[in-house]
Parts: sequence; C-alpha cells; structure tokens
Amino acid sequence: MDILIEKSITKDFIFIFLAILFASLTSFFSIPIIFNNIGSEAYGYLNFIFLLYFSVTSIDGSRPVVIHLLKEGDKNIFGILHAVNILTGIFLFCFGLLICHLFSFSFDKILLLFSVCIFIPTSALWGFLEFHDRVNFANSSRNYLLSILYLLMIIISYYTDVSLYYIFLIFIFSILLYILFLKEVLKINKKVINTNFFNYSSLLNTYVKKAIPSYGFYFIVFFIMTFDKLFIYYNLSLDAYGEYSSLRDLVVKLWVIFTIVRLVLYPIFVKTGITSNNFQNIIKVALSIGIILSSLGIILQKFYLPLFYNDPNYIVFTNSLLTLPLVSLGFITIIGLNVDGNFNDQRNHYFLYLLISILIIVFYNQEYSIEFFSYIFLFSRFVDLHLLHTYSRKIGISNYWFFKIALQIFLFFLVSLYLNPIFLYPFLFFYTVFFISNFKLIKTG
Repeated sequence: MDILIEKSITKDFIFIFLAILFASLTSFFSIPIIFNNIGSEAYGYLNFIFLLYFSVTSIDGSRPVVIHLLKEGDKNIFGILHAVNILTGIFLFCFGLLICHLFSFSFDKILLLFSVCIFIPTSALWGFLEFHDRVNFANSSRNYLLSILYLLMIIISYYTDVSLYYIFLIFIFSILLYILFLKEVLKINKKVINTNFFNYSSLLNTYVKKAIPSYGFYFIVFFIMTFDKLFIYYNLSLDAYGEYSSLRDLVVKLWVIFTIVRLVLYPIFVKTGITSNNFQNIIKVALSIGIILSSLGIILQKFYLPLFYNDPNYIVFTNSLLTLPLVSLGFITIIGLNVDGNFNDQRNHYFLYLLISILIIVFYNQEYSIEFFSYIFLFSRFVDLHLLHTYSRKIGISNYWFFKIALQIFLFFLVSLYLNPIFLYPFLFFYTVFFISNFKLIKTG
C-alpha cells in the first residue's frame, strides 16, 4: 500500500492538483466578472440554474459502487453496470420531458435535463477509469473542460444575460465529458455495453442494494450543500441571492482542493484498505491546508474583495472561509467511511445536521438576512467534525486525538471571529510547518 500511496502522491497528485488549480482559478475570477457584467438579479437566476446542474450531478451514487463491484474481477460486469446507467438516464429523461410538458415546456429546460441525465452513464465510466488507475485522466479532463466552460461564460456575459446560452454551454460540456471518458474506457475494455441482465441478476441485486443507499447519501449531501441558497431564493430577493451566492461560491470553489487527496487515494484504499496511522497523517495535512487558506482569505479580503465588489459583505465571506477547515476533515473522512461501501453513517450524520439547520431557520423569529444564512451554513458544516469523530472511533483512534483536532478548530474560529486578523499570522506559520512535516509522513508511509 505504501508503494501505491507514494506513486499516487508523486504522479497523480501533481497532475490533478494542476488541473483543479486551473479550474479553481478560472472559476474564482469568473464569478465576480460575470456578476458585474450581468448584474446581481440576472446572476442570481443563472446561479440557481448552475446550482441545480452541478449539485444534482454531484449526487454521484453510482461511481463509488462501480469501483466496489469491479473488484469481482469479471470483465463483463462493467458492461452490465454501464448499460443499467444508460437505461436509468433514458428513463429519467423521458420522465423529465413528461413533467416539462405538464408544467412548462421550454428548450433550455430540455437541454438542462439532458445534461443531468447523461451524467448518470458518465458516472459509471468515471468509476471504471478510477478503478483502473486513470484517476489523473478522469479528473484532469473534467477540470480542464470546466475551465473552458467558465472562460466561455465570461465572454458571453459581456454580450447577454439570457440563460439559454449558458445552459447550452453546460449541454456541450456534458456531452464532451461523456465522449472523452468513453474513448478512454474503450482503450481498456472494448465491451462497454452488456445487456445480458438475466445472467447477472445477483450482480444487479447487489448494485441496487449498494446504489440506493449511496444515492440517498449524496441526495442528503445535495440538500446540506444547497439548503441555505434555496431558503434565500424563496425568501429574499434575487439581488440578495446573487450577492450571497457569488461571495459564498468564491470559497466553495476552493473546496475542490481537498478533493485532490480524496480522488487520488479513494480507489487505492478501496483495493488495499486504510490504516489509522495514514488516516491521521492525511487529516493533519488536510486540516493544515484548510486553516492556511482560511487565514490567508481573512487577512487579505480587505484588499482583494473591493477589486471585484463595490460594497462586499465581509461577514458572509468570512463565514464562508471558516468552512474550509471543517470541509477539509469531511472530504478525507469520507474516504474511510466509503471504503467498505457503507453509506449509512455519513447519510445519518448529514441528515441530522440538515434537519437541525432547517429547524433553526424555521423557528428563527427575526427578519431573514444573508448574514444569518451564512452563519447557518457554517454551523451545518460541523457535520464534518462529527463524521471525523465517528470514523476515528471506528478504527480505534483515541478520543484524545480527536479532541486535539476539535480544539484547534475552535481556537481558530474564536481568533478569526473576535480578534484582529493580525493574530492569524501565527496560525499561518504553525500550520505551514505542520503541513510539511505530516506531508512527508504520508509520502514515506
């Protein structure tokens, strides 16, 4: 396993990091540019469309299940799984067309619906590529396509705010991603579709039993990632929604940095398992990155936000930045929780925090504001700390180790929220050293 980790970190890690960094930077700069070009109201509606697409396609319940089932070693298994996903996509597309016909039938909605449905078979291809050590290709190609998508959106924003043009770009992106993945899969396995379902009834039964909990988990994740936006969309103005979304999304785009470790290590740990020692080192590295990025963002926000916004809301942006240390824990913990293909723990945890967050909103007796929702969103991410506690106990890590991690986060939050940003400089120094020392431990195993 140490050899596999060494190989991943020295090869896939670097290439995926460059691809994700490029996509993050183009996305980061495209948000304020598009916001200023088309206005907060038009951006609010456009962001809601993107929210539906990118959030729904993040309900990626098929990919981890495909990785698990491919361990069986039967070459025909993938053809069956891919065919099932294609049929599922076709069924959902037809069902969606019926819904559109009954309520509001428009060309842009058909394009968006197709873009969502084609991701279902794309997800199966993605799982196949990751299982066969094509992690670099799968994730790099997707992120470079995303970068091109963001750049084209910037160009279009100078001419129009009509949503159809932006949705058409998503439609093209979805098709190209499927074609690229399919072409790469064909280099490994010539038979990508197998409809001999009767001979693989037990496989299909296992797939359904694993996929339903997996999709259930990602469905809950979708809501905990979007509930604040949904409440703002239906309770406040589109202007408020656009302002909140643009500031919040600047930070959420940074979350993809933590997917690098997860994307590289998840297929490896599915095959070889994960030790408590390596898990602790990876957590320390991820937490260091989260605190470093959050500290830099808070220290420098007074300098760079006014370059993009006339009157930036620093409370919303700061609360969004403070999600980074928590999210860093969750993204890595899910590697361990998903290794055995059991999604019950994380699904229940996410549902609990989603329910508590919604209850707080419902019983809140003051006037809603985007600042209030930013605090609620920050609270909801404490689910990641809860997940870390659950998994660390599961693999025999002491409560004392978890307590030290939690204490570091609470101390950082107190300093960030109540003291001058100058007090964050010691955090930058300490966690840079902390990152380097623990990263070396991961490399050497």
